[in-house]
Amino acid sequence: MNATPVDSAAITDRRRRWMWRIIKWGLCAAVLLFVGLRARDLWQTDDLREITVSPQWVVAAAAAYLAGWLPSAWFWRRVMAAFGERVTFADAARAYFCGHLGKYFPGKAGVLLIRAGMLKGRGHSAAVAAVTATFETLLMMGAGLAIGLALFPLTNWPPAIARRIPHPAMMPLGIVVAVGVSLPVIAFLLRNLAAMMTPRDLAGEKRVERVDVKLVLLGLGVFCLSWPLHGLSLGCTLAAFDPDLFDLRDWPMWTGAVALSASVGFLAIFAPGGIGVREGLLMEILRIQPAVGERPAVIAALLLRLVWVSAEILAAAGLYWLGGKRRSDD
Repeated sequence: MNATPVDSAAITDRRRRWMWRIIKWGLCAAVLLFVGLRARDLWQTDDLREITVSPQWVVAAAAAYLAGWLPSAWFWRRVMAAFGERVTFADAARAYFCGHLGKYFPGKAGVLLIRAGMLKGRGHSAAVAAVTATFETLLMMGAGLAIGLALFPLTNWPPAIARRIPHPAMMPLGIVVAVGVSLPVIAFLLRNLAAMMTPRDLAGEKRVERVDVKLVLLGLGVFCLSWPLHGLSLGCTLAAFDPDLFDLRDWPMWTGAVALSASVGFLAIFAPGGIGVREGLLMEILRIQPAVGERPAVIAALLLRLVWVSAEILAAAGLYWLGGKRRSDD
């Protein structure tokens, strides 16, 4: 008996999904292997047992990282308000931090599912939560990419690049001007990208026409607070195993390195949480810094991932428990 057209379409769809999974996990494995071999080469023959990590600096790194997400959570709440959804900051922060854990699962929809599900449980619209979360994430990472490129001249450019740039200030100035004059285009692109990237079963009939230039500009200003705090987290991580590496004059370099590596890691859709991609790029940026070098670059990239994941788990667990307790007491 011949398969019906419906059966054939379903089989083709399943094959495509399996092919995409194979490609995605194959790319992820290849990146991890490459970064691992690169870390080994940079590390050379040093012994990890010689490293001592200061708990105080680790706590400071985790605190700076979590503080860096507070402006972003506030902005997400502000975007939901533009859609007529009034969410308390406590509920928004709880869903926001718990949603971070979703990025470590396959695909990029885990964050949206957690945020939307948690706010739906509070009586809010899951569709609004999902669409606005997509918009906030895209703008956050777009701002990170712009900030990372703007601050790249402060990361001791490789000679091959430096020879092609007449003056270091040209890149940050050019990026600021380009973003300023293209705000209407950015708002248009973000509206369409958010609509396309939000799963239909989450978005429902919600659209993002209420995302305007003013809201985009507000988000860019907010994220100019978030990324420097993430950069400070990198500085504290460096100080955790070598206090001599902590120099506040390097804060712009820390910020640029973190913003660029995290945003590029986000673009790597095959890597959950940007794993491997972020560490590889961060190692390459840090190793060319005269004050850092190769082996500290490897330590910092790996330790930063450990600190950030641990901080996200602790924050999500604490806020989830506190939110549930607060509701039971109402």
